[in-house]
Amino acid sequence: MIRRYLYLRRLRKHIYQREEDIEEYRLARLKGLLSYAYKNVPYYRRTWKEEGFHPSQVGSLSDIVQVPITSKEYLRSNYEDFIAQPYRPYYEQDRYYLAETAGSTGPSIPILKDRRCQDFQRAVAYRAFLLYGASLSDVKVLSTPQASEMRGGVLNALFNNHYLHPAECSSKLVEDIDPDIISLQPSTLGELLYTDIDISPEFIQTAGEILDSERKEEAEKRFDTVVHDIYGSSEAGEIAWRCPVDPEHYHINSELAVLETVDEEGDQVWDEYGDAVFTNLSNYYLPLIRLSIGDSIKIRRQSPCRFPFPEVTGIRGRTGIFALSGGERVYGRDVKEAFHAITGLKHVQVIANSEPYEVIVDVESSQSADEVLRSARKVAENLFDTPFTVTEQELQSDSDDKILPLVN
Repeated sequence: MIRRYLYLRRLRKHIYQREEDIEEYRLARLKGLLSYAYKNVPYYRRTWKEEGFHPSQVGSLSDIVQVPITSKEYLRSNYEDFIAQPYRPYYEQDRYYLAETAGSTGPSIPILKDRRCQDFQRAVAYRAFLLYGASLSDVKVLSTPQASEMRGGVLNALFNNHYLHPAECSSKLVEDIDPDIISLQPSTLGELLYTDIDISPEFIQTAGEILDSERKEEAEKRFDTVVHDIYGSSEAGEIAWRCPVDPEHYHINSELAVLETVDEEGDQVWDEYGDAVFTNLSNYYLPLIRLSIGDSIKIRRQSPCRFPFPEVTGIRGRTGIFALSGGERVYGRDVKEAFHAITGLKHVQVIANSEPYEVIVDVESSQSADEVLRSARKVAENLFDTPFTVTEQELQSDSDDKILPLVN
């Protein structure tokens, strides 16, 4: 607990520092991680030798492009090769903090961490809370499928953390807790919107899925609050937080990760959409270096606002989950944004496994299904140049009961 607090104090100071000072801090962390991984992780030592790379070649953050990129598929199949040698005795004794990838790009991957990494990632998350105007003593509802395993303990009592399963977030439990802050997935927020639960949180934080503008606006009106979104992954934790000054952009937690975008040839790009590649600077148990996490995002190197962090200026969704229209890719966010203006449309999902695409809608009970279906057909005609059908039926969900806007 003391270590987490010390991390938080240091991270809060970074907000007021020059970008150059933070870059020096990040470079030192990156160099230390690369040297450690080369010495202690079999996969990196073997692969880097084969590719002719040595950590001594990195003299600046821009030199990270010399490090070979690792695919998520390889990590999934060989994750034990990534466990650092000093931690193997702990791994064999099942001593680790565990997070798992969501499985949206394949079977979930166990992400192992030690206590230091866990504390640092939580400190990074708390910094965003505080920047949004919260205090550590605020009553918080935190939604996670692992809620039953995370309840109890001194820290939860001290910081007023109430862990709920996503299904419980639409129950009277939330009203009984009367939280100051709610943190949940956009799909869970969607279910909460269609209840009669009476709460007035200071703010709502969403993470784990694409947040469309309609749901954000509806939640802010329904609960008379503001919604802040987090971009992250299980591999790295909370990678970026929505800027309170410019809500369309996300500030990267630079101390936690080096986040890049690369084109189809693997070359680093800026200010255009590319595949997200990240390096976790805090995890020495399972070092993840230049891992392609399967997202299509856009990054701006410098932020125009007062925060000294680069920005994520666009998030389209999973690179492997898209539909095609006129040779162009259509992502989950494109689907949500295209359909969001239809009155009476609760959820929409496009199944793009084969032609014709299936556009499935979930209609509010108070609305005419025929009118919603007609509107959905018009939107689909503008969005797709491939054959499609539009029907009202049950939507497909993943293993965590999340409704994905696009399935392929």
